[in-house]
Amino acid sequence: MIETNTQSSQIRTKDRILDAAEKLFAMNGFEATSLRQITTEAGVNLAAVNYHFQSKEALLGAVFSRRVIPLNRQRLACLDALEAAAGPEGPALESILDALFRPVIEAAKQVHFIPKLIMRVQYIESTGAGHDAFEEHFREVIQRFVSALRKAVPHIPQQEFLWRVQFVIGSFVHVMTVSQVSEMISGSRATHESHELAIKLLVQFAAAGLRAAPTELHS
Repeated sequence: MIETNTQSSQIRTKDRILDAAEKLFAMNGFEATSLRQITTEAGVNLAAVNYHFQSKEALLGAVFSRRVIPLNRQRLACLDALEAAAGPEGPALESILDALFRPVIEAAKQVHFIPKLIMRVQYIESTGAGHDAFEEHFREVIQRFVSALRKAVPHIPQQEFLWRVQFVIGSFVHVMTVSQVSEMISGSRATHESHELAIKLLVQFAAAGLRAAPTELHS
């Protein structure tokens, strides 16, 4: 019984550290967040962080692993199912985009900080430990989805396609990091219906941009 209670206490301590790190890394960035700030937020001492994670870089990796691995498994499982059910031309463009966007937007309803953390380490702090963590956890997802999108719009020249993918991701980043904009526009807090509308509109917008006829610059 004593051993079980000790293990439960260690798990709770570890979760408090992860929760605090996730929040502070998302709000302030990896480099600007100190271990002292994390221990204060979590209500633990530095020895507890060292015991469970050894370093701030390893702590960031653990934050990503806890949230991102299940999220990306869901995305890839959705894409696997779409490709298995599709014909030789592959899944519909809108279905691919929905599989890419939906898990993250829906996760944001329960896990407030992780979308902001993902966007911060990739697009604001694009070097160092944050970038390394992003590369480790998202390389397969990026490769799989870019390949699926490429197959869905074969008429677009490669260079222009890659630019369009960047524009799509930019729109997605904005939705995930500036969610208060929609609340200011609508005058109300986000609801399940507003999240669903955001997904549908983002998919529609991204599909139209990816599918549009090539520019005349290529002719």
